[in-house]
Formats: sequence, C-alpha cells, structure tokens
Amino acid sequence: MKTIRLKFLLVIILCAFTMKNSDGQTSRIDSIRHLIETSLPDSNRVNLLLELGDNYYSIDPELFLKSKQDALLFSQKLNYVNGEFRSRFDMATYWWGIGEYPNALKLMLPMIKLNEINKNNWRSTFTYFSLASTYRDIGIYPEALKYAYLAQKYNKLLETSDMTNMANAVIASVYYEMNNLDSALLYIQKSRSYGWTKGSSGWQIYTAGRIYAKTNQVDSAFVFYYMAVDDLIRGNNKKDLANTYNSLGSLFQKIGNLDSALVYIQKGIEIAKKDSLSKELYNSYLILSVIYEKRNVDSAFYYLKSALAAKEKLYGQEKVEQFVSYKFNEELQEQEIKATEQQFKNRIRIYGLLVLAGVFLMLVTIMIIRNNQKGKLTRMLQKQKEEIQNQNKQLNQTLTELKSTQSQLIQSEKMASLGELTAGIAHEIQNPLNFVNNFSEVNTELIDEMQQEMDKGNLIEAKAISNDIKENEQKINHHGKRADAIVKGMLQHSRSSSGVKELTDINKLADEYLRLAYHGLRAKDKSFNATMKTDFDESIGKIDVIPQDIGRVILNLITNAFYAVQTHVETRHALSLQQTTQQPDYDPTVIVSTKNMGNNVIISVRDNGPGIPAPIRDKIFQPFFTTKPSGQGTGLGLSMSYEIVTKGHGGELKVVSREGEGAEFTIILPL
Repeated sequence: MKTIRLKFLLVIILCAFTMKNSDGQTSRIDSIRHLIETSLPDSNRVNLLLELGDNYYSIDPELFLKSKQDALLFSQKLNYVNGEFRSRFDMATYWWGIGEYPNALKLMLPMIKLNEINKNNWRSTFTYFSLASTYRDIGIYPEALKYAYLAQKYNKLLETSDMTNMANAVIASVYYEMNNLDSALLYIQKSRSYGWTKGSSGWQIYTAGRIYAKTNQVDSAFVFYYMAVDDLIRGNNKKDLANTYNSLGSLFQKIGNLDSALVYIQKGIEIAKKDSLSKELYNSYLILSVIYEKRNVDSAFYYLKSALAAKEKLYGQEKVEQFVSYKFNEELQEQEIKATEQQFKNRIRIYGLLVLAGVFLMLVTIMIIRNNQKGKLTRMLQKQKEEIQNQNKQLNQTLTELKSTQSQLIQSEKMASLGELTAGIAHEIQNPLNFVNNFSEVNTELIDEMQQEMDKGNLIEAKAISNDIKENEQKINHHGKRADAIVKGMLQHSRSSSGVKELTDINKLADEYLRLAYHGLRAKDKSFNATMKTDFDESIGKIDVIPQDIGRVILNLITNAFYAVQTHVETRHALSLQQTTQQPDYDPTVIVSTKNMGNNVIISVRDNGPGIPAPIRDKIFQPFFTTKPSGQGTGLGLSMSYEIVTKGHGGELKVVSREGEGAEFTIILPL
C-alpha cells in the first residue's frame, strides 16, 4: 500500500499539470459525485473527495481546490491523518506550480509536527520534498537544503529506491541555485546512477542540462535539454517543459543563435500562459528582454516591463507579507479572475459577428489614428525611458551607499577582532622583551668584569666571560626574533586580505590564535580562567590557504567559545546565589583540534558552555544576528566566517550543539 502511495505522489510532483481525457473524466466525475452523496461521513468519503479533486485538476482548478479543501475539513473532523496529508499535499503542489509559494508553505508546514507525532516516514519524505522545492523557488536556499536532506534521510528509512534519484536531483537543484556547481554536479550524477525512467524523469534530465550549461559544457547541456523535452512531452509535464524551452532559448542566446532562442522562448511562453505558470513566464520575458536589447529597444523595454510585472506577482511586497503573516485571500482573487475571464468570453461571443463585420472599418480608423498618435506615443515612451533611467540612477546610488555601509561594518568587525588580540599580543610580547632586557643588563655587567680581567692580564678568565656574553647575545637574538614574529603576526591580521593563497602551517596558526585570544580575555577580566586543550594532527603540514582570512575565522570561533564558557560560569554563579543547593563543579574548557582526512583538513573548535538553543541554531550564520548584549557584538563575525570558508576557500562551516552540553564548530577545507 505504501509503495502505491509513493508512486502516486511521485506522479503528482513530476507531472503537476497533467491533462486527462475530458469525456472520460465527465463520466467519472458524475459517478464519484453520486457515491459521495450516498456515502457515510467517514474516511471513505474523504478518499472519494480526493479522487473527485484529481479528476477536476485539468478541467476546473477552482473545483479541484474546493474538493481538496472539503476533503481536508472532513479529515480534520475525523482525525484522518492520511486524508489530511493528501489534501494538503495536492493543494500545495498546485499553488507551488503556479508560483503562489506562501499558500504552499501555509499548507505543508503544519504537516511537519503531525508527521512527527504519527511517526510516518513516507509522509515525512514528501512533506520535506514539497518544502524543499518551495523554499528553493522562493530563494531561501539554507532552508531548501535542510528540507532536501531531510527528505533524503526519510527516503532511506523507507528502504525503497523509487525516490532515491529524485532526492539526489532535488539536492542538486538547490546547490545549482546556490551556485555551488561542484556539489550540484555530484548529486545529479548520483541521481542518474540510480536510473532515470522514461516518462517520469524529465525534470532530473532538465536539471542536469542546467548544471552543464552553467559550467559551460554547452554540447552536454544541449544533449540533456533535448532528452528532457522528449521525456517531459511523454510524461505530459507542462511546467518543466516550459522551463526546458526557456533554458534552451537562454543557451541559444548565449552562443549567439538568437533566431533559435526566440523559437524556444515563444514555446515556453505559450505553455506558461496557458497553464498560469508565473515563474516560467517571468523567466521567458527576462530572456526576451536580453535578446531584444540590441535588436529592438522598444521590444526590449516592453519585455523588461512584463518581466518586472511577473516578478512583482511572484515576489512582491504583498507576497512577502503573506509569507510572514499567512493571511491569505487567494480563493476570492481566483474567483474574481475567473469571473472576469468568463465575462470577457461572453462579450467575445456576443460581439464576435460585429467585430468581424467592422474589421475593415477598424483598420482604416487605426491607420488614421496611428499617424496622429505616433508622435504622442514616441514622447510617452521616451518619458517612460527617462523615468526608468532616473530610477536606475537612484538604485545605483542606493547600492553604492549600501556597499559603503557594508565595508564600514566589515572594517568594524575586523577592528573588533583586532582589539580582542591586542591584550593577548601585549602579554605574549612582554615575555621575550623581558628576556632581552635581562640578558642585556647581564651582558653589561659581564663586559665590565671582562675588561677588569683583561686589565689584570687574566686572558683565560676574560675569554670565558666573552663566551658567556656570546651565549647571552644568542638568547637576545632568539627572543628578539620571537617578538618580531608576534608583531608581524599582528600586522598580518590587521592588514586587508590580499586574496592570495599561501602555504600555511595550520596547526601553528590555530595554536597562536588560541593563546592570543585567551590572554586578551585575561587582560580584560583577571577573574576569567579556562582550560585550553589542543589536539593537532602533525601529518597535515602546510596547506594552501589565505592566512589572514582563515586566521580571522579561527580567532572568531575561539573568541566565541571563550565567551560561551565565561557566560556559563557567570550563569551558574548567579544560580548558586539564588538556590540553596550547591551547583556541581564546572571546568570551563575550550578544545582546538585538527585532523587530516586525506582529501580534506578539519579544524574543530569545541567548548563545554551552555550550547546554542535549537530555535536560533539556523540563524547564527545570518548577517547582523547576535545573542550578545547591545553594543558587544556586530552580528557579522559568523556570517563573515561562513563567507570566507565557503566562497573564499570552497569549504564548509558546520555547527553541532546540544543545549546544556556545549557547541562544536567545524571548518572543512578541501586539499
């Protein structure tokens, strides 16, 4: 039974706009409606309503949604979880298909908790597939990736390979949107290794084509696009067929074949308009505006305006508010649109003959009016162009100001970390300076003694004293170089990154920043104390990194770890004052370790502090998010670290935390 349900839902995902034979459907609909009227108010009625909605899908979306909504209400009254899931999933798939993403999220998010309560792996798999696809198309890629991996996890628990290639393809599509093309290529190849079935794998093939196109493998991209077209037509998957036509048009435009590009874009527009595919229509208009940019400025301007209008419909302020508040009124809008369309069709029928009879007169009138209004239209278009140019200037000015503000904030974060180092550097540099001063004073006294012995003619004793002076000079030189290295390290941290990778001893870099961060905190708060532990893999040697950037990341993670254990100490102390029971002993500890994994190097910073609460764990890498008191943090440290590791070095920055037991941040750098 589960296998049947899985295959049924897979068909819904892959063929979101399947067309059926209308004559057979009408007969089937009448039969189902009769069964509903005579059925008892139980789960069987819910299943009949769901089947009725399936038959309405390509005939009347409004009746499709009504049937599914009725099924949802009945399921909730009966506590029929499977019926509720089917209802929500079917409606969410419809809304997602036409670009109404807030509606899709509103329907599917409640299923997460419901699936967890009922411990149902197959419903969890499809819930996470739906959420991953929706968040991906909205543009919230961390959430999309999280849900895609969850779908893959629950799919593995089902011990079925039916959806394995789909799971890998969804992950590949998210990495593609994130511009992480290596990972995207890896997962689409995994998807292909599990086998693509004709008639139901067009979307996976299309995704492979997009990845190869973006990696400039044009020939491979064309092969996959044409394969996808055949498979999508065979499976009657209109949504992804429109996407494939758009992608073919974009690829032809890229290689300079504009005529072929226009042919495929027009095919995509026809499907998108016919099936109300807002996102696909937006992509079509956007590509057309680029194609016509050097051919016909007026056409380019028209398609650009059309693209902006379609984008506003998809991602405008109203949609953002819907997404945040879940206050939707889409059914009323759908009814108004359908009523308007019906009125328009009626008017066409009524006035059709009159229009045909007056065509010649209209053509003559148009010719006369056109000559008179041509100048007016030209002036109006020119005015609109000037307005757009002014808006572009304002947007560019705003962008410049934002970049300036961003640079100032980044510099502020950099100076903040430099400030953390200053006290530690002062402590570190004091030790070699003390040695230099002490040995210099001893040498002064030894020189006086040597001169006295020479005056006495005791050359043997004078030579022995000179050897002592020589040894002391070597020690002065050693500690002077040590102080010089510390100063150079500070200057290296303070200067702007050159962006050039250098062979760097990562163990030495981590150990140096651990000590400097610790002494910096001790200089600010003498009462602070913590245990520092290291576990460095000596087999790593030197690796190719940008030392200034990786140093800032390590410093930021270590400083955060010390801050966490210090906060935990203060919290426990406050609790011990409020409670009669004594708090158990606590040793604040920060552990820094490295590990050579062959293809990767892992740098880990772990603490035994309070840990990161689950509600904020997904937000810590977002810019300006901080849990520190006002004025103590910019909220840019972890987001900058994430950018440096992932974009600057092609690595990963992960966090594992259990509340009350501490946190561990892991840097994974590819060799």
